[in-house]
Amino acid sequence: MKEKDEDDLDFSKEFILDAEEAAESELKDLIDATSGQINSAVGSLEKKLVLVPDGAFKISDFSEYRDDTWLLEKPTYCLAVKVSFNSDIFGCNSLKKALSFYVLPDNSPFGTLKSFSTSKGRADDFRLLEIYIFKANSLSASEDDIGLITPKMLNQALENSKNNGSNRHYHSLFSIIKLWLALSQQQLIPSEHRLTVNPMKVDTIGRRRDVVAHFTGTMQTWLPFSEPDIEKLTNYALFWVDEALPALLKVKDYILEYHLDSKDRCIVYRDEQDSELEETLSVIVGKTQLISFSRSLARANARRNCFRYTWVDSYARALDKIRNAVFVLISLITGMRARELTGLTVDSLWKDAKGDYWINVRRFKASHDPNYQGEIEAIPLPHYVAKKAIEYLSLKDVYDFKKQGFIFQSNKSRKKLNKATTAQLRGITAELMEDTGVDRIHPHRFRKTIAEIIINRSERNIELIRLLFGHRSYTMSLAYIARNPYLVRGVAQLLEESFTLEFMEIVSAVRKGSYSGIGAERIASTLANRPGDFTGRQFKITVLRYIAHLLAAGEPLFIQRTALGIYCVMCEEITKNNLPPCLSGRTNDFGLFPDPTHCQIECRFAVVVENAKQAIKDNVTFYLALLDGEGDESLKPAAAKSIRLKIAANERHLLNLERGAGQHVISPTRSVGLEP
Repeated sequence: MKEKDEDDLDFSKEFILDAEEAAESELKDLIDATSGQINSAVGSLEKKLVLVPDGAFKISDFSEYRDDTWLLEKPTYCLAVKVSFNSDIFGCNSLKKALSFYVLPDNSPFGTLKSFSTSKGRADDFRLLEIYIFKANSLSASEDDIGLITPKMLNQALENSKNNGSNRHYHSLFSIIKLWLALSQQQLIPSEHRLTVNPMKVDTIGRRRDVVAHFTGTMQTWLPFSEPDIEKLTNYALFWVDEALPALLKVKDYILEYHLDSKDRCIVYRDEQDSELEETLSVIVGKTQLISFSRSLARANARRNCFRYTWVDSYARALDKIRNAVFVLISLITGMRARELTGLTVDSLWKDAKGDYWINVRRFKASHDPNYQGEIEAIPLPHYVAKKAIEYLSLKDVYDFKKQGFIFQSNKSRKKLNKATTAQLRGITAELMEDTGVDRIHPHRFRKTIAEIIINRSERNIELIRLLFGHRSYTMSLAYIARNPYLVRGVAQLLEESFTLEFMEIVSAVRKGSYSGIGAERIASTLANRPGDFTGRQFKITVLRYIAHLLAAGEPLFIQRTALGIYCVMCEEITKNNLPPCLSGRTNDFGLFPDPTHCQIECRFAVVVENAKQAIKDNVTFYLALLDGEGDESLKPAAAKSIRLKIAANERHLLNLERGAGQHVISPTRSVGLEP
């Protein structure tokens, strides 16, 4: 029993330390996005609206400022990126447009936003202003009401978001308030939208510390890349390793054959213009200039001139582009942490007797030993990725590009790298963000992304996995993943993180006494029997251990919020003989999980909490309108019966929420069977 407790402690400690490390780096990134010197090149929206009062100016290739919906981007393989302005609070749509204008990449006041996906996320955070400022204080977004907003009101909104909101509400609200204050102070938004609050009374040192402390406890950090962003990163990586790299290998062979790197600073002198050299050292693939040269006249002696060629700086820039592409591939398919990626060297990559490729990783676990240097762990590398990494390293055989042997060190820099630090990755991610338009690139996001792709096995995701791993079949990819402890841990951690967070929110809601459903009743009963396990930090550890042990034991488990604002909590095997309503009509009978996109509130897995009350009321109104508007005689009997059952289920849950704990109408549906 003691050994098991120690394992639990080690697991929990490693999980929390990893989450806190990710949280600190992400929060710094988020705060930096609304801090610092405002870019002087950013234009004033107020002046633009003076020139074009009706807002008939472009904010993307597809939309104008005046539109009720901004279509920002139409990716090739995934959903369009849109921002909608449909608030029912007077003035909010106009204010949201003004703030959203400055989260577009071209208008970012701090120059930190590159991606339309990030723009949408920041624009969607406007709803937090509606919830915690406008609705909470019965204000509209008119000029007069905005003028009533005080520092006390903003600080109270932040406290309410911390105490009553979901995990990400606090720091997201803090971020958008900071942006609103900065734009107001710099007079970049129309006067009717400006706050008259001194930023220093809200954005204090104490507030920042509190946001950091709260954020590092959320566990859910560095969300996976969106589909448009992963498409951009993958296309970028594949261009540089599949198209650019082979062309540069030919350049390298030419450089070595003619010893162009043997001279001081790789400067080449020719008595006559060298057309072969110029053609070889000027490579364009598509519309991208991979490498170029510089030619000038130089004095050979007192009587004549010669041609002077330089190329090494251009070659170094091309090397860094390919290094960045290899970084994307290795980060995606291994899931390594930042510290582990920086320590990779030429000697880390090796091939075994069977012809399989491996990469040695120095993994740093939680340790009290100040002299702890980590443990070496070998993980398999797909042949495709390994060969591209080896080809990249072979490009460094010229001049002094081998340097200190670190795979991801800069090729442009002439500084000697005595020790690998995560600082070298910041240069890579900055270049990637600039080249791809993807924001907030970080190793934690790569690990979460590949884990999510593996978990959500859609056809598109399966094709992406095949492509990344160079495998012909999904089965081969799964075999590789099973041998990679990083990805196994990544998938497990993503499930543990997601399920734990969702379950914590469920427990918190049930503990407040407003809930409905068989699963909620059982959770409430458990809380009553074990009150000490669900308070403070112990609450998080208890839920985390429970979820982790279920997953490790292979127990069927599914916990997810649905579009209805309720939770789907499943802890039993689903077969074709006991399908929940969301899977009705499905024919496959293996590996079935609920489909939250088609959630039905009458389902036995539904856990209904207070936040779903308005959605349930809307459901009842909608279903009653179907019956009253069409008339029962125009509906088939089966359809009319189904609608009445839905109305009854919604009304039963609504009654439970309004009555409170201990006075519930219990549904005769079968129990979920969840025992925390």
